[in-house]
Amino acid sequence: MAATAIGGSATIGFVGRFYNIGIVHILAPLGLPIAFILVALWIMPRIKKYYGCNSVGDIFEISYGLPGKYTVGVVSFILMLLASLAQIEAMGLVISRLTSIPYIQSVLLSSVMLFIYTGKGGIKAVTFTDVLQFIVLAMAIPLMLGGWHSKTGWF
Repeated sequence: MAATAIGGSATIGFVGRFYNIGIVHILAPLGLPIAFILVALWIMPRIKKYYGCNSVGDIFEISYGLPGKYTVGVVSFILMLLASLAQIEAMGLVISRLTSIPYIQSVLLSSVMLFIYTGKGGIKAVTFTDVLQFIVLAMAIPLMLGGWHSKTGWF
């Protein structure tokens, strides 16, 4: 879970935003616990009628009928398709830059890898990737901070 919550955006992107925006960028997330408490007190009691719903589509079906459910399904599909395409493009760009494979072939290779990875592995593959990402981040962050000294060891 730590690897999912602490990704590239939370490590490298956060530092850049802190540099550009300032201390406000650190203070703003402190309002999240207050927001969670307010949601628990005022919003959660009002959504009892949605108990037992397993998806956003189920919630929309109760409120708006089948057209609402289908609309949410189509919009969600488009959103996930665009997110997947962005991820495939990013993977293709990285593979292209790190190897001598042309960009188009690296995008196709990324697509095949992504479909096999998610199709064959499912949630198990996602969990494995999160663990691997956590290990890499646990090693990479101290190294990026310059914490390794050849004579003295860490820091």
